[in-house]
Amino acid sequence: MDNASMVFDLAFSYAPGIGPLRYKQLVEYFSSSQKAYEASEKSLLEVLPSQVGGHFIAWRKQYKSDTTTAELKKKGIFVVNQSHPQYPQDLLHISDPPICLYIRTNEIENLSRFNSDLHVAIVGSRKHSSYGRTMTVRIATDMAVNKIVVVSGMALGIDAIAHIGTLDAYGNTLAILGCGVDVIYPQDNTHLYERILRQGGVLMSEFTPGTHPIPGYFIARNRLVAGISKAVIIIEGAKDSGSLTTARIAAEQGKDVYALPGEVTSPHAEAPLILLKQGARLITDASDVLEDLGLSQISASKQNIVFENLIEQSIYEYIRQNKDVYPDELANKLHIEIAVLTTHISKMEIRGILKRDLVGSLSI
Repeated sequence: MDNASMVFDLAFSYAPGIGPLRYKQLVEYFSSSQKAYEASEKSLLEVLPSQVGGHFIAWRKQYKSDTTTAELKKKGIFVVNQSHPQYPQDLLHISDPPICLYIRTNEIENLSRFNSDLHVAIVGSRKHSSYGRTMTVRIATDMAVNKIVVVSGMALGIDAIAHIGTLDAYGNTLAILGCGVDVIYPQDNTHLYERILRQGGVLMSEFTPGTHPIPGYFIARNRLVAGISKAVIIIEGAKDSGSLTTARIAAEQGKDVYALPGEVTSPHAEAPLILLKQGARLITDASDVLEDLGLSQISASKQNIVFENLIEQSIYEYIRQNKDVYPDELANKLHIEIAVLTTHISKMEIRGILKRDLVGSLSI
């Protein structure tokens, strides 16, 4: 273990009925997690409700720390507690910081890099529009090239798109899960889970390995998404969207909340419009956030762009040299069938290389 209290903090993290607030209460009462864990039954029952205390006392008798440590090592899961140097400092400032964080990454040194960079959360609805997808990729891409760690919850929809857009731009992304860090949920995100690990990203959870998700766990996850981030961006969502919970938590934590405007008649725009009426900041591109963070932003279009083929390179070069370029003009100039051209343009839009305005004109 990396520090003296780790073995006891790890035990409390596994203990039934002992969440962050009860753990905090115990440590304050007994002055350390070791003294709290080793306290007499009588002393524990002076602090804990009788049922919770009884369950903990019975569980403590059969818990084996060596077995737990061995299982974590076998699964390649790192653990940091609140006194560990790799524990995210921003999470220590929320009202109920996790007892321990369980982490999967291809190198534990990644945490030092992640913790030293700024974090911005991008979250939104599982059901989204093409506009929401395009804007998520565009914002995530610009965050990535400006060395911002993009945080999200690896849910389907906007969350997953934010992670993918960041990875496509070779940026750093952090996925905070509402289940054990060894549980892939939803299963449709298996490829994304593996890609985050392969590209040096970080998967994090406060839930013990093997924990499967239930609705309340996602709310707990959302407080960490907000807590670790300097700002939270809401892309799309209905009026009952979980992203509103994340926004509320972020506001309570004193974080800046940004909302992407959409069509007022679209159900996808309900959550952002509610937030904008409540005083959230309007975002149209990443520069709105980067400027507020005091950063001089670099446009993604100024980076070394990786083209998938010569057609993409030809499209990019023509648009770079001309203004008000439309797809039909491109098809004629480059001698490419319009159906083929449209497919390439769409892929380049998703990766944030091209932009399309309301009348269809393309730009970089």
